[in-house]
Amino acid sequence: MRQVFLSKSGQILVEEAPAPECGRGEVLVDVAYSLISSGTETASLAAASADLRERIERAAKLARLGLERLRERGLDELLRKARVREGISAPSGYSVSGIVRAVGEEVTDLRPGQAVAAAGSAYAHHAELVAVPRNLVVPVPIGVDLRDASFSTVGAIALQGVRRVSPQVGETVVVVGLGLIGQLTVQILAASGCRVVGVDPRRDRVELAGKGGELVAGSSADPKEVEAIVFDATGGIGADAVLLCAGTASDEPVATAMRIVRQRGRVVVVGAVGMKLERSPFYQKEVEFTISCSYGPGRYDPTYEEGGVDYPIGFVRWTENRNLQAFLDLLARGRLDIERLLASEHTLEDAPAAFRIAKEQPGAGVAVVLRYPETPSELARTIHRVTPPTRAAGPKLGLAVVGAGGFAASTLLPALAALPETALRVVVTRTSSQAAKVAEEFGAERASTSADETLRAADVDAVVIATRHDSHAELALAALAAGKHVFLEKPMGISRDEVDRLREAAERAGRVFTVGYNRRYAPLVGVVRDEIVRARGPAVIDYRVNAGPVPVGHWTVDPRVGGGRIIGELCHMLDLLRFLLGPDVESLACAGLGPRDGPLATPQEAAIGLRLRDAKGVAHVANLVYTSFGSPQVPKERIEIHAAGATLVLDDFAELQSFGGRARAQKLKRPDKGHRDQMRFFVEAVLGKETPLLGVEDAWAAADLSLRIDEALRA
Repeated sequence: MRQVFLSKSGQILVEEAPAPECGRGEVLVDVAYSLISSGTETASLAAASADLRERIERAAKLARLGLERLRERGLDELLRKARVREGISAPSGYSVSGIVRAVGEEVTDLRPGQAVAAAGSAYAHHAELVAVPRNLVVPVPIGVDLRDASFSTVGAIALQGVRRVSPQVGETVVVVGLGLIGQLTVQILAASGCRVVGVDPRRDRVELAGKGGELVAGSSADPKEVEAIVFDATGGIGADAVLLCAGTASDEPVATAMRIVRQRGRVVVVGAVGMKLERSPFYQKEVEFTISCSYGPGRYDPTYEEGGVDYPIGFVRWTENRNLQAFLDLLARGRLDIERLLASEHTLEDAPAAFRIAKEQPGAGVAVVLRYPETPSELARTIHRVTPPTRAAGPKLGLAVVGAGGFAASTLLPALAALPETALRVVVTRTSSQAAKVAEEFGAERASTSADETLRAADVDAVVIATRHDSHAELALAALAAGKHVFLEKPMGISRDEVDRLREAAERAGRVFTVGYNRRYAPLVGVVRDEIVRARGPAVIDYRVNAGPVPVGHWTVDPRVGGGRIIGELCHMLDLLRFLLGPDVESLACAGLGPRDGPLATPQEAAIGLRLRDAKGVAHVANLVYTSFGSPQVPKERIEIHAAGATLVLDDFAELQSFGGRARAQKLKRPDKGHRDQMRFFVEAVLGKETPLLGVEDAWAAADLSLRIDEALRA
């Protein structure tokens, strides 16, 4: 399918991307129209095409982060990323309308062929086909044109700002900034029975806002002129409320709002304005100052947007979905005039010209839309790169990577790219733009949104799975059934049924199967293990993990998706302790604080005591503390090992201190948690070489142990 991308150099490109898959709680939409945001999207375009000086200034702000990445990953990797990212493009768009092509199994109230509007910067892109979560999709009422319906997302932003003002009939409300959101805000306020004063530096925008007769008066951005008009219109009282819809780094809009609003009036920030407040007018007038959050309640809440969990209407009347519906209802009842706001309409192929008009805004019109083909075609889920990658001659191990989020792109894929025996055949993600982007960055032959097609591919020998945790076991089972070798990022599964079924399938399959417990392959861990073996006696380990907090609602702590941190991350540490001290767990004791932050939360604090026995029958004990309460200034992982009069201290897999033993103290240039060596061992094992790769039983044992601990902490 064709999709609009913004390149790093500031170019608008219309390129091929794999068609998205329709998830269980999603709606697949053939796009009819998409709206170009004259604010958000053109700001991104301006940033990308900034002059050299501006780009250098932005780069300077990232210097500290860059130095940290340099320390962690080395110069070669940063240079490689710098080279490839110059050509990497980002998707654009967040407001579309179209016709439903398909719905996921959890969607019961929409049907194929139905007209809908859809929102979301992660989903509703400028593309022929989009897959959008149900809570970000609304049906279009009969009689509403699909072109007008494509304004719904921006309309919901304007509507939410108006709701934050809580306007009363007859009140005077000032709208500062008459771009697209400001124009819609003026019309919504007028439909609510308010008198409106519009403020914008462009006189033609003021005139445009007043064409429907909504304005009491319009003004330029001159503060004195604004004050005179507002006080004249209100008999010297001042505005009841001010809505700041402008986009500027200046603090002047806020200062003006404080001067023109009445005693105990309301000021609501909708746009991006400077926020330096002067205390005196704020204090003396007791102004109610608030900020409006995008489309409304539910925005940025993954439980609502991705999980499909609605807020009860008795507690949250106007969610972002209900705001979208309300905007469409205003259109259906003829309360809004979209036609006069439209600057131009373009075909998808003409997207570069459309963005240029939206950026330059030569006329009074504030909206630009893209139009898509009326008869959608069958769209490929897998596409070949336009420029095929160049590779050295000779047979290669064909690899597919399923799931290419932040961890896979920053850690697993660079490790694979360093192995000359491999050829990256396919990158698979649920998001079409991400699949195309990562495939380009790492030289994959194909980009795809279909795991099924990839597993059937004859040129794929092995699969690396790095998706969200709830799909790990299902994808690994399918890959093994297809005869592929499998590298499965941890955890092995998020339920006992999953890990048990996967264990049985991996044992039957006769293929290489391993799980991404990488810490056992860290260079300094090998030094520690040698010291324990030399001691020939009991060892005691104190292992502290300063994991840091995870935001409430993040998928990793959702038991249905991530399984929680005990299952999803602590399994790493449990595997490492079994590797160092022995595979047999003779006793287990644990205590924790239990789940926090509601019914969907999972435990994040635990103290665990283990007694293990190694292959020679020697017993060892370990104390493992996992916490999210610690300071970020403290290293994440610290391991103290005591054995036969010697003590080793390992900090973050970067520095090893040795006291009284034969092991030599070492400090690496950057932390090495063993990812590269583990990936190398996996590839070598697939090629038939003898390696110390983690096997099925050890992978299952760490998963089983984490499940037992999670169950105990919940109890």
